[in-house]
Amino acid sequence: PTMLPPTATAAGATAAGATAAGLAGELDTYLRSQTEAGRFSGAALVLRDGAAVLSRGYGLADRAAGTPNAPDTRFPLGTLTMPFTALAALQLHDRGALDIADPICDYLPDCPAGWAGVAVRHLLDHSSGIPAAHAEQYYEISRGSTEPSAEAMQRVSDSVTDFTPGSLCPELRSSDYLLLGLIVEAAAGQPYAAYLEENVLAPLGMANTGRTDGLAAGYLAGRGDRMLPPEDLAAKFSAAGLTSTLDDMARWAEALLDGRLLAPQTAALLFTGDGDNVGCAAGYGWRRQEETGVFAPGGEVAGFPASMGIRPEEGLVWVVLANQQTADAPELGEMLARIAAAGSLDAALCLLQAARAQQQHDQGDALYGLPPGLDTLEGWIVTAPCSASGA
Repeated sequence: PTMLPPTATAAGATAAGATAAGLAGELDTYLRSQTEAGRFSGAALVLRDGAAVLSRGYGLADRAAGTPNAPDTRFPLGTLTMPFTALAALQLHDRGALDIADPICDYLPDCPAGWAGVAVRHLLDHSSGIPAAHAEQYYEISRGSTEPSAEAMQRVSDSVTDFTPGSLCPELRSSDYLLLGLIVEAAAGQPYAAYLEENVLAPLGMANTGRTDGLAAGYLAGRGDRMLPPEDLAAKFSAAGLTSTLDDMARWAEALLDGRLLAPQTAALLFTGDGDNVGCAAGYGWRRQEETGVFAPGGEVAGFPASMGIRPEEGLVWVVLANQQTADAPELGEMLARIAAAGSLDAALCLLQAARAQQQHDQGDALYGLPPGLDTLEGWIVTAPCSASGA
């Protein structure tokens, strides 16, 4: 497609030229605006080269008590749990307790015959093809959390994959990580939580991760006191059961960037996968997006949207933990990444405006700017015009 003229950023606002304090102010200004507009309540972290550019809470953890969100406020992580489970499985691979090329049925008792072609690595990159409902039923039966009916037992026994394992790149299936948690337990010979504590959390000093006391309250919206009922995090297990704080997530991010918990060749698999699943923009517990970088989508726990992203080559990490159901944690995180990359809020908005205009142009829309009525981005009016000649 024909490319639009290059768009200038705000004068002097480049990532290289932005001081840490200046960038922190830009990030804080954006998040304050979202909080004041009722779009965000929670906590956010931005790290660059191991140093915290921003780490602070916004809004209230408990609106009735007036308790503010803070870096040490504990939030459910939702599916941000999955990278922890992936790392645990890869540690066991490094130690020879399992091989990610092994069939999952080597580790799962009464494994359905229809899952014989599924390897551990297919769970890691969500390409197993195992129907989510069947994986969830197998997990519930194996944990003894429900009394299964004969019909449910037969349904699991007869389960077959939706496609040849490793041949497709479906959407994230948290059910794959329920099975992966069971495999971690089988290979480690101990409960998942105990293995994680001894081999991941304690070595990193993550003392506030995995605890369920003192959690922030989860709310429906940015205003009002309507709370969502707490969910059973234990039942979400290795897919979405962990909790953490910004302070602990900073420790986690540093370990991911320096690969200290894995052999070097294995650490690389976290963000890239093993390359066998051709065309999948997926690592193990992570996804890759051309614009954003590597990210782990968060969800699964009502009232607590969450997201985390990493650009390993830039040493850039962002984490958003919300206690408001209507908060768009992935979009907030992506905007933080744009601001960090561009150096200022105005520069990030200019680049975003240009990208959207280019997308419209590529789709056959001859507009070079935002269409009528869409002159705001993430609640901000673009006050610094973007132009080909300069800001």
